[in-house]
Amino acid sequence: MGAINYLVDDELTHALIALGFRLTHSTVKLHQFSRGQLVVYVKRKTKTRPLVIHPHYFNIADSIQSLLEVELAVPAKSYINSNLRAFSVYQVDHRVSESRHGMAVGVTRNSLTDLVNLLEHNTKIETPDGPIRAVCSDADPLTERERLQAARVGQGEFRSSLLSYWQGTCPVSHVDHPALLRASHIKSWSVSSNSERLNPNNGVLLAAHLDALFDRNLITFENDGRLLISSRVSPANISRLGISRGIRINGLSSEHAPFLQHHRAQFLS
Repeated sequence: MGAINYLVDDELTHALIALGFRLTHSTVKLHQFSRGQLVVYVKRKTKTRPLVIHPHYFNIADSIQSLLEVELAVPAKSYINSNLRAFSVYQVDHRVSESRHGMAVGVTRNSLTDLVNLLEHNTKIETPDGPIRAVCSDADPLTERERLQAARVGQGEFRSSLLSYWQGTCPVSHVDHPALLRASHIKSWSVSSNSERLNPNNGVLLAAHLDALFDRNLITFENDGRLLISSRVSPANISRLGISRGIRINGLSSEHAPFLQHHRAQFLS
């Protein structure tokens, strides 16, 4: 079997235009294209995964990976560039200036249409109040209502911010498969203000089984990252869950502290 010929630079640009995308912005490093609500970027003069898609699509990385002749990093990681202006902010403490991120993908002429169809089919998020947009064009940005509804189910910009802050990895279990990770609010949704509900410092990225414990106040964290486990969880189950008392996670900042203090007050010691 011969090498796969992934589209790069002008080839990818022309292929997108042939599919009805229009060029909406350019910088030295990136072209921005849009078709309806869908926005994508093309990395210029780069051969490695030159198509950049919205970070919302980390949620369907498995489906993208299953397409023939589509390449993405495994595990999926963020491509960071301040010129991804239609995408979510890249949330990390050590960056002084604001940046943004997306998922870099390699595609062929044969696979591009299938990928675009998959992206357009997954532009929305299901919420208790019905489907809402997760991605949008510059001309029609997300409303606060959409942002809040997405955050309520641990999706949208809230999840994207946690994926970037925690580098796509649960700090306790080190699981880095996006489909197995949950964007957990520290101070629960029901008692948070709207600004707190959208604040990434009121969140931690946890593997699904740890999210269940955290949501039920059976585990919590000290400000220094030390894991506390409720006495209601038996030693046998602690072992089965792959956790242990006193382990310490990295990544918490002083801005997490007031939210953690609230969570510890609900902890079932």
